[in-house]
Amino acid sequence: TNIGSKDLTDFRSGYSETYISGKSEHIENNSLLKDLITLGIGYNNNAYTPFNDIFFSPIKKQNQLMFSVFSEIESFFSSAPGFGPNKTNLIKFLRLPSEMSPESVMGQLKFIIEHWGDLIGDLRLKLLTGLDHLKEEKKQRFSGSGHTLPYTFSSGSGEDFDNFSSDKDWMSSLVLIAKSTYVWLHQLSRSYNTDIHRLDQIPDEELDKIAARGFSGLWLIGIWERSKASAEIKKITGNPEAMSSAYSIYDYNISQDLGGEKAFLILRGKALKRGIRLAGDMVPNHMGIDSKWVCENPDWFVSTESSPFGSYTFNGPDLCNDEGYSIHLEDHYYNKSDAAVVFEFTEHSNGSKRYIYHGNDGTSMPWNDTAQLDYL
Repeated sequence: TNIGSKDLTDFRSGYSETYISGKSEHIENNSLLKDLITLGIGYNNNAYTPFNDIFFSPIKKQNQLMFSVFSEIESFFSSAPGFGPNKTNLIKFLRLPSEMSPESVMGQLKFIIEHWGDLIGDLRLKLLTGLDHLKEEKKQRFSGSGHTLPYTFSSGSGEDFDNFSSDKDWMSSLVLIAKSTYVWLHQLSRSYNTDIHRLDQIPDEELDKIAARGFSGLWLIGIWERSKASAEIKKITGNPEAMSSAYSIYDYNISQDLGGEKAFLILRGKALKRGIRLAGDMVPNHMGIDSKWVCENPDWFVSTESSPFGSYTFNGPDLCNDEGYSIHLEDHYYNKSDAAVVFEFTEHSNGSKRYIYHGNDGTSMPWNDTAQLDYL
C-alpha cells in the first residue's frame, strides 16, 4: 500500500543505470519491486493453484493495486533491453517455465535446470534439492493391498487384562516442563543475584512457582557427567566458550559440576514435597568419544581394525584423559574438508589400534564427539 510513483521512478532509473554502469546493486537493493515481480508472475502460475491460499490470500484484498503496479513494471520491461541468451523481455523470460509446464512445479524446475544453466549458478543445487523433495512426496510408500495386523497380547489364560504399572496414578496426568540444566542455573543465578551452580541450590521459591503453574514433572536436560573431549573439540574448532554436549556422555552419573548424586537427591526430596517428579534423558545409541565405556569396553562399539578410507590421517591432539589410551579425531574434520566417520583409538598396553565409528542416527552427518554403540 506504500508503493508510489517515486518507487517506479527509482526503479526505472536504477534498471537503466545497471545497463549503463554495470552496477547490479541498483536492482539488488530494490527488494520491494523484486517481490512484486515474483508475486505478479506467480499469481497466474497454474502449478501454484493448490497453494493459492498460502501464497496469495494476504494480497487478495489489495491485488488491484498490485496488478496496477505490476502492469507499470511490465510496460517498462517491454521497452527495456532484453535479458538472457535470446535478449527476451525479462517478464516474458521469467514466465517461460510456467508456459512450458503450466500444471507442474516439478516440470518448471526441470525446465529451469535444463535451459538456464549458465544463469542460475549456485542456485542449481537448491533446485535439484527441491526436485528431490517433490519426488519424495510422490513416492509410493506401500505396495500391494495387504493390511497391517496388530499384535495381540494375552495373559496366557486366553483372556486379556489391564496391567498398569504402579505409576498409573500420576503418569496419566503428568504435565512436564523441560529445563536445560546449566542454562537454567545461570538464569536463576541472575534472577536471585547469587551463585547457583548445584542442583541442591535451586531456591524453594522456584520450585513453588513450577508447582503453582500446574507442572507435576521437571525434566532436567544434561545432568550426566559429560565428555571432556567434546568441549576440547569445540575449542579447537573455534568455539572456546562452549560446554561439552549434553549428549556426549562420559558416564551415567550425576555431574560433579551440579553437586553429584547428593545434590540431586536433595533436589528430588524438595520437589516431591511439591508434587513434582524429576525426569532425565538417556542416549540409547552412543556415548562420548572418550567415555569410560570406550576405554574399558571398546568391543561394545562399532569399529574396524583398519581405517575405512585411505586418505584419513590422525595427527591431531590426543583427546583422551586416560594415560593408558589415545583418541585422535580424523584430521580432515578440523579443516572441515571431510565429515570424518571414524576416530582412532589406541591401547598403549599392547599398541593395538582400532577405528571406532562416530555416533549417527542415519539422518545426518556423524556427531564427532561421540562413539557408536554396537547392539549386535
